Amino acid sequence: MKTNRLGKLTLITAPSITDDQNETFCIINFSKQDQDKFSIFLNQYKTDKDLTVYIVDSLKDKAMTLKWLTDVIEKSHTVILSSKNKIKILKTNNDNKLQELFNE
Repeated sequence: MKTNRLGKLTLITAPSITDDQNETFCIINFSKQDQDKFSIFLNQYKTDKDLTVYIVDSLKDKAMTLKWLTDVIEKSHTVILSSKNKIKILKTNNDNKLQELFNE
């Protein structure tokens, strides 16, 4: 019987940063509902991948600086911003599955 390998998920908040080679996401100002949808996406399409997710909450995170934010956006393969109950995918190397999920 063959078992499938599950990927590793690394969650990072300011001021930390990593130089790994994982597929990297930056999620900005996500509500609980946005986080749940993002988790569904990861569980459906990325379970076998090693992933790094930078979590940005610009209203609550006192350790975040503009330099840190621009650095993690630059490092991220996918950047998703939640603003006024709308999701904007600012940068992506993924297919449209993310857009479909958040537009449900």
